[in-house]
Amino acid sequence: MLEKDLRHLDSVELVHFKRDLQAALRKLQEAARFIR
Repeated sequence: MLEKDLRHLDSVELVHFKRDLQAALRKLQEAARFIR
């Protein structure tokens, strides 16, 4: 089921997904820095 969904994604959507993921990770790391 998941594989089918991934195959439906085109490369552009995948690039946007990766970019959003990296941005979220960066925000998490900044938040972790403030917490410490």
